[in-house]
Amino acid sequence: SGVELRVISADGDVVRGQTFDVTAQGFNTSAQTIPVEAVTLNAPAGWTVTRTSGAPGTVAPRGALTMAFAVTVGPDARASQPYWHLPADVGTGPGKDRYDIEIPADQTLP
Repeated sequence: SGVELRVISADGDVVRGQTFDVTAQGFNTSAQTIPVEAVTLNAPAGWTVTRTSGAPGTVAPRGALTMAFAVTVGPDARASQPYWHLPADVGTGPGKDRYDIEIPADQTLP
């Protein structure tokens, strides 16, 4: 495809209200110039994302484009935890050997 994308967070452990930096780098590994019209960093509802440096533009062959963002964790963000847990009655009857999922939308996560 000729494009590699690397997104790196400056902090792996964040809490409600904290602002942290995220760097997005796109590398053009092709022999052709690639126009970049926009770079968007998606975040959960209630979080804010502000671009702090870099801008879309043209990336030369074998060149790179770097953009930085300040991301603020939303005030209602859940504490980091596994999306699954063992039920209190695990192994005590039929169907009780499975994990419970708190958020149904997470059912298909690996």
